Amino acid sequence: MLFSTLTRSLLMAGMAVVSAHDTGSSSSSLKEVPNADNSLPELLSLQSIPANWVSSDQTKLEEGRIILTPKKQSKGSLWLKSSVKLEKEFTIEWTVRSVNYEGDSTGGMALWFISSEKMKDTSLYNGPAKFNGLQILVDNNGPLGQSIRGQLSDGSILFKKEGIYDKSFGSCLMGYQGTSVPVTIRLSYSESLVSSNNNMLKLQVDNRVCFQTNKINLPRDAIANNGLYNVGITADNGNTDESFEVLKMKYYDTVTEDALIPNVKAMGQPRMIAKIIDQSTGEVKTVEKEVLDEQNDHTSNYELFMKMDKIEGKILANDIKHLQDKLETIMNNQIRMVEQMNHLLEKLKTGASPNGEKQSIMDDESYKQFFSVNEKLEKLVQEREKLREVNQKEQSLQSNSVSSDEILKKLAVWLLPFIILTVVLAYYTFQIRKELTKTKLL
Repeated sequence: MLFSTLTRSLLMAGMAVVSAHDTGSSSSSLKEVPNADNSLPELLSLQSIPANWVSSDQTKLEEGRIILTPKKQSKGSLWLKSSVKLEKEFTIEWTVRSVNYEGDSTGGMALWFISSEKMKDTSLYNGPAKFNGLQILVDNNGPLGQSIRGQLSDGSILFKKEGIYDKSFGSCLMGYQGTSVPVTIRLSYSESLVSSNNNMLKLQVDNRVCFQTNKINLPRDAIANNGLYNVGITADNGNTDESFEVLKMKYYDTVTEDALIPNVKAMGQPRMIAKIIDQSTGEVKTVEKEVLDEQNDHTSNYELFMKMDKIEGKILANDIKHLQDKLETIMNNQIRMVEQMNHLLEKLKTGASPNGEKQSIMDDESYKQFFSVNEKLEKLVQEREKLREVNQKEQSLQSNSVSSDEILKKLAVWLLPFIILTVVLAYYTFQIRKELTKTKLL
């Protein structure tokens, strides 16, 4: 993946990054001389592989190039004999090419910058499947075709060819087959003096940025064998005639000026083609989609259900809150009416008799039915309070979804008896007033 965009604002940011990682002196550009001990000399003048390099399997030097896989179903490797001491920065440039084959293959070529250890395993493109460091893989067996990608490991992961593509932290398309033109792969690393979160790791192919990140820190402590790393290249052509060749290799103890070029030359990134078929007309359309968009299309029914359930819960909660407010208003009105009724009854109970003595109306048989209605009304208020508590519990737990229609039905069931009782109470109140009027007249 590419960690920058091609906007003018980020171009200026890229220039700032260049100056931020210029940890050397101002004359660093004048010191861009390869480290001879860690680089390959001019191969055209050699008769054999240099003594400071170790080759294996079918690797051979021929006509100014080191051929890693000279024949069908062959393997090869080329490693620096001495380990490289990692300082604060470096740049490695490999000039390679692939000839004699084009198409899918289980083989590939890998560039290594890994901790210095005994490497007896050669199961991963003729290199170790378990390593501590960085691997750059070039192959045509992944889901995106011809590409170059980076894998990072701390030595705890066992890589396999089948699942290595899911463990890549960065990748881009690179057409290396079907052409005799070499490609130059440049790997640059710079350690920040301020924070490990501001390091720079950049991969370029022919001066075009493949990926760049500041989240990688190559250790220099005892975990990484005190900063000693092995540098090499391995290849395996599977069951094909593909010939992987090394033409140049240069190692710099600093970040070169070419490595600090702003990210204005981006390499092509993977794209997927989606086919859309119109069911009514049968018309077929093809649409380009980003890889991440393709991955985001895979959403399970369970995830959709959970999202819909969450939305429904929020809508229902808002609906119940509106009805709950109305119910609160009705309950408060009922309480005030009951208080007024009780106040009126108290006055009736302590009404004055004709001879000036207070007479309790409770003893009067004619008012028993009225007090019975009052008791029922008090029970109704208590039941209303219970209903209110139940509704509050249901809303807080959100365990049951109550529709607005059900609430209105319940309100209608409860309000109808109350209206009837209110009418009856009004009738008896009117009768009581008439009786009081008669009593005063007498």
